[in-house]
Amino acid sequence: MSEHDELEREFQEGADAVLPDDSDPMGLDGRMQHQARGRTTRHIFMAALLITGFALLSFLLRDELLYFFTSGQPTEMGQAEELRDQPLAHNRFLAVEGVARDMCIRSEAWRSRTRYLYLMGSELGARILIEAPDPDSAGCPGAVERRFAGRLVDLSLTHRYDAVLAYYRKHFLTAPAEGPIYLLRHDVSPGDLWPYPAALGLMLLLAGLHMVLLIRSRRRKAAAEGDMA
Repeated sequence: MSEHDELEREFQEGADAVLPDDSDPMGLDGRMQHQARGRTTRHIFMAALLITGFALLSFLLRDELLYFFTSGQPTEMGQAEELRDQPLAHNRFLAVEGVARDMCIRSEAWRSRTRYLYLMGSELGARILIEAPDPDSAGCPGAVERRFAGRLVDLSLTHRYDAVLAYYRKHFLTAPAEGPIYLLRHDVSPGDLWPYPAALGLMLLLAGLHMVLLIRSRRRKAAAEGDMA
């Protein structure tokens, strides 16, 4: 048998060979299954990460979220000199009128400047510090008479204003040595804190999207396995 005849016979034998039904010479099925498993893992990981972040931030920002959902109308306390000494609730939207003395200390941030004052005229007023935008960066006006409205913060529940509180107690004789001290964040209404629930809502939406994609992926996989069966 010539070499040509032998090559022709081997070619014919190869053409007549029957491959198994489940053969995948290119490995496409294996690669597709690997990619599907990778997508499933990513969806589960991202959904779990977003839900965990949502729960953690909801806990850390619980005061901000509670304040956001309070009434948009402040509770009127009246004149500062007529206030009777009583405990005040943390994280409330309050308004008070009276004379506030500028403490002549400032806090600067990006494109903003904040001043601190304290109310005069009553014992409770002396327990209320005011945080307000500084309209005059040139100096310290001394005293301001007006209506202040904003978010009331119990300073015993935060360390953010420790330096302001220490300065107040050291340099002003009217500062109570004991008992609660509050800070009224002037012009901070509940609606101003909308970025917090908006960010949390976006996280929850993204987590839901990953869950939907995961469910669709599982359904496609089940349908494909049913067709193969």
